[in-house]
Amino acid sequence: AKEIAQLKGYVQETLTRFKNDKRVLMWGLYNEPGRGNNLDGNNKKIVLGERSNKLVYQAWIWAREIAPSQPITATSEGSVGKTNKLINRVNADVSSIHSYGKPQALEATIKNYQTEDRPIFMTEWLARTAGSTVQDCLPILKKYNVAAVNWGFVSGESGTVWPWSSRNQNGTPINVNAKRLAGEVVKPGEPFPEPELWFHDLYRVDGTPFDQEEINTFIKLTGRGK
Repeated sequence: AKEIAQLKGYVQETLTRFKNDKRVLMWGLYNEPGRGNNLDGNNKKIVLGERSNKLVYQAWIWAREIAPSQPITATSEGSVGKTNKLINRVNADVSSIHSYGKPQALEATIKNYQTEDRPIFMTEWLARTAGSTVQDCLPILKKYNVAAVNWGFVSGESGTVWPWSSRNQNGTPINVNAKRLAGEVVKPGEPFPEPELWFHDLYRVDGTPFDQEEINTFIKLTGRGK
């Protein structure tokens, strides 16, 4: 009960403070409920699934009690658990969906949500190593008038230029803290290490893009080059 009260307070106090702030485009209430990335003692991935649907439901009640001026959403496609997806899909002011699939899969996902009378935001996409690229996928998002949100923009300490699998070596989680304690860190002014093909992100810290052709695609499709 104490933890629930803390969560409710966090959600409602945050919404109350910024409920009329014009800098806030929308509220992402709950990211990918049901999906767990932690590992148990046997290095097996924990997936919460439907065990989180009560909290998902309560979060919507808490948010609607505050009723901010901005739209409220939460991940539907990209979550785990039929009930989690349904709760978010039904209650969202705008659809928040995720797709790291190739162009055909991306288009199918968008069409599935076009049946609803609300804007669609692709709040997670772009996984070059999985076939989700700017040149192939951004035109599809433009075609269906879907907003594309890059959660990774500049290569940095989050390491999102590397794929998810890079967190493991031969199935064993990498002890990042041990590497840091051993002094294996990027020093100020040093470039961040990067793979030949980036997983995500668009720019380096110095402002150079991973691929100028990608940036040209953005410029062309947004009309910024006119």
